[in-house]
Amino acid sequence: MSLKTKVNGFTSWANFRFGAVGHGKVENIWLSLFDGYNMKVLIESMTGRPLNKLKQFNGFSQSQRETRIQWVIDELIKCEIMDKKMFVDHRSIAAKLATEVFRLLWYLVCYDIYFLWIRSDFLQSNNITLLTSSLFTCIPPNSSSIDGHSNTILQGFLAQTEPNEKFSSKASAEKRDEVMINMTKCQTNNPPTPKECILQLINSHLKMTNEGKKLDPVKNFKDLVDSRVLCSLVNSIVPNTFTSEILLNDRWTVNLALQTIAEVSKCSCPFYAEDLVEADTEAVCSYFTFFFLSGYTLIQSRAAVQRVDTLNREFSKMKEELVQLPAVIYTDVDKKLKMDLEEKLDSNRKELNKLTSNFDIHECRSYVKETEEIQKQVWQTVYNAMKKKYEMVVIPSNMTVNELTNHMMINLSLTKCHGYYEALTRETITKDRKIIAMDGDNRFYDNDSKSGKKKKNGLLDTYLVFQPLMCKTFYQLRTQIM
Repeated sequence: MSLKTKVNGFTSWANFRFGAVGHGKVENIWLSLFDGYNMKVLIESMTGRPLNKLKQFNGFSQSQRETRIQWVIDELIKCEIMDKKMFVDHRSIAAKLATEVFRLLWYLVCYDIYFLWIRSDFLQSNNITLLTSSLFTCIPPNSSSIDGHSNTILQGFLAQTEPNEKFSSKASAEKRDEVMINMTKCQTNNPPTPKECILQLINSHLKMTNEGKKLDPVKNFKDLVDSRVLCSLVNSIVPNTFTSEILLNDRWTVNLALQTIAEVSKCSCPFYAEDLVEADTEAVCSYFTFFFLSGYTLIQSRAAVQRVDTLNREFSKMKEELVQLPAVIYTDVDKKLKMDLEEKLDSNRKELNKLTSNFDIHECRSYVKETEEIQKQVWQTVYNAMKKKYEMVVIPSNMTVNELTNHMMINLSLTKCHGYYEALTRETITKDRKIIAMDGDNRFYDNDSKSGKKKKNGLLDTYLVFQPLMCKTFYQLRTQIM
């Protein structure tokens, strides 16, 4: 498995954690973890309380870094984020050895995976009233902001809370989320492996969409290269974003789905189709931990907006009914009606106050509107791609055509096992070869194009094909993949 895939998976997860406390994003968590306050902010986002002994790693010697890494490990064990049986070599981490740094990050990701898994039944509920009854956030309740960073939309609009030293971070989160955890149907005494947890979450979300119900269950991470699976997962978070019937099962669709996830979550997540093909357990689990953390935040934000709007409508309607009642009530029927209306008004008022205290409704509404705009942009991108027909791919290194199709998830069955390469010099074109021409506006023209350009012998006019400043020419590969 490539190092780049692991880095991309862990970076996607870490950027969500950074965004949850208002910290800046990083391009490579392995290289950036020891820069500035990145390590401190990441650990504090897990524990929910300040680690005052640790500031930053810049300017320290190797032994000083080792001491501070040991502080980090001790804090994670104390807060029950890591188990005492989990071993990591603080000296190797201080030396930035990739295997040990990834081991530490993997332990943190595993904590988030079980955090999600045990609350998933609540978060997948269709009952909006129930869904908004308890706030979902990955930040423990010991602190409301970390290292001076204010709360952000990705933090679930967490209300201000007082520090609580009586419980560990894990115990405090479980006490706060008691309503969510009590709804779980999972066997918490004997939880599955992190990979099995992620697969369970994926299959549960596939059942939430009509397209996903038609698909076979995902049994391993290699099944995720099917674009229909990713599109259905996105639709489970942002309904009606993709129509799998009109999208081809290829790398372009997969990358569009991954890009949409990144834009909706407002996170920088450098994860692409090539990374899914690798099917590295730690990388894919880290990425989908980020996906579900951000997705449930959006689901609950949208539910909060819908519930507030519903309560406001009901509130206005009941007030009008109260006004229409006579000023002096004589009958028992009217008295009972008035009492019922007043009780409902009081109940609605209490629920509305609870919602507004847990959620920043203005930010939630803004978040939902931005998501709708992103959805419209996706539709426009699909429409433009349907007209363009072709995608240009940069080959990263020397490789066979078979290696290229497997590594970069290129589905040649869609083109009857034909591929095209860019012609940098003039070549002789025989009758059995096809060409694609691209003009200055990046529009493609092939033998089937109805562009109004003059054609000769079934090919595009040579003026369009060979004028160097006006277009690029792509010739059909002589090799076919059988």
